[in-house]
Amino acid sequence: MGAETDNNKSSYATKFCSVVALTLLGAAIALLTHGSKVDGKYEFDTMTVQMFSEFLKCTISAFMLSLEYAYKAELPVVTLDKIRMLKASFPAALYFITNNVNFLILRELSPVAFQILANMKIIITAVVFRLMMKADIKPLQWRMVLVLSAASIISQLGACNGSYGFQGSLLGYSLKLMNCTFTALATVYNEKFMKENNDSIHFQNLQLYTWGLFFGTTATIQRYHWEAFDIQVVTSGYNGWVVVLILVYALTGVATAAVVKYIDNMARIFASQGSMFIVAIISIIFYDEPLRLDMIFGMIVAACAVEIYNRHEHFCPVRPPLSLPSVDASITSQQSKPITPKEKEKLTSPGPKEVVFSAEKSEV
Repeated sequence: MGAETDNNKSSYATKFCSVVALTLLGAAIALLTHGSKVDGKYEFDTMTVQMFSEFLKCTISAFMLSLEYAYKAELPVVTLDKIRMLKASFPAALYFITNNVNFLILRELSPVAFQILANMKIIITAVVFRLMMKADIKPLQWRMVLVLSAASIISQLGACNGSYGFQGSLLGYSLKLMNCTFTALATVYNEKFMKENNDSIHFQNLQLYTWGLFFGTTATIQRYHWEAFDIQVVTSGYNGWVVVLILVYALTGVATAAVVKYIDNMARIFASQGSMFIVAIISIIFYDEPLRLDMIFGMIVAACAVEIYNRHEHFCPVRPPLSLPSVDASITSQQSKPITPKEKEKLTSPGPKEVVFSAEKSEV
């Protein structure tokens, strides 16, 4: 009993720490990305940042797996299966596609359209999560997903540089919808892959990140050709901000894997929304961003939506069925009652014999 309680506490601590870490690391990525710009532009190739972060993820996962082998009492579970290794390539391929079409989407859509459609991934992820993972999402929770999406849109509209036109081409809308769908498929498939068996999370990460490194290296070689093997070429424009950004990207990937492994993708969405609001607050304090009413309103509504989604049973309690006493129970209860003197007198009185006696007397 004590060991089971300790395991529950450990499981809760792992879940809590992974969500908090993902929220803070997500906010750090946004702030570091902003800090790595020079005169509002990137002086480095963002594709190489992704490649190096995938390499670092592989390194971290391999190191953690070796620690499990060295110090754990029980050896970690490792399933060497070619089919599972091929399955791990699916999310990496989807991420590779979405990362490479983002620049085209930004060119085809206005800032307002991009911000609004970016929040569609919350709804699409919930739909894919319901279909692929067979998750039981209650009607109230669906409404909270819609409210969370609306709150995120409202909080971001004021930051679109005064551009309020919902403008864009059909190609831009199509690509953004595809981008959101592919991202949702990749993240939910990640969860499905992680929960399919009891393999060590670090071994599962190693499988996924190996494919990510493969696609990232392939894209870098395609862009730089033989110069891709020249470290000075691929790291041109790097500074301290970029190095820390690569490290944070890698840690974010590990934290994301822990969240989808031990909780689910909806928790990942809530963590990303929390990161967005943390970035907004820090920007107000340190970067002299204006405190906008729409952002405050959006943060309050989003926080309420997340609270109700996770505690929906307190808002819509299931009423227990009305229990009626059975016939046997009523008989038993009657039998268990003490007999009063009057009832005892009725039971002992020879009522039926008097009737027979009177009838015989009348005949005589």
